[in-house]
Amino acid sequence: MQRRWWGLWRNGRKWRNYKFSLGVPTTNVDGTPLTDLAGYKVYVGTASGAYGTSIKVGNVATYILSGLTSGQTYYIAVTTYDYDNNESDYSNEVSGPAK
Repeated sequence: MQRRWWGLWRNGRKWRNYKFSLGVPTTNVDGTPLTDLAGYKVYVGTASGAYGTSIKVGNVATYILSGLTSGQTYYIAVTTYDYDNNESDYSNEVSGPAK
């Protein structure tokens, strides 16, 4: 079942340790209640839409990326997954240079 996506926001400007918040979804795309959300995967890349390997972060509302290269621009998106490992489409993308 396809998941509804809700949004991704960055908090603050400390990009070297990038902290972002997730808006928690409550329904699937078809409007049925979302009852089997297992967690989130974070995708990071250095070009828009070109992400590397995902980071499975579990069912958290915030996450901090660390170890980013100063001066490099990063592009970040998130997906959700359920207990059967079905994955949603990408969230909106956020980007910015590591400082």
